Amino acid sequence: MDGEQYRVVDVSGAPDGDWIRRRILSKLCIPEQSMSQWSIYPSEVGAYALGGALNDRRLFVHCRESGDPSGSLKLFVSTSPDRPAPLQAAAFTKEAFPPMIDRYS
Repeated sequence: MDGEQYRVVDVSGAPDGDWIRRRILSKLCIPEQSMSQWSIYPSEVGAYALGGALNDRRLFVHCRESGDPSGSLKLFVSTSPDRPAPLQAAAFTKEAFPPMIDRYS
């Protein structure tokens, strides 16, 4: 959410992209009623979005193909692809962390 802090989210055994999306957003303490306002983007350390928002199918494939046990897959979560979430949008979280997928098998 801020491009600098990261959260590990284990999505091992995920059945689909919707499950992965909900798991990531839940880990960030984003309320279910607000989840539709947030998008998940491919990213790298210190970057915001690298490419377009991932729909559920693309998120699932991206995690399956790029995820590994060492946590090399990074994702950026925001309401906008080119900047951190506005403070008021992130106010309901204790800390703002873009998720890092640490494993997917």
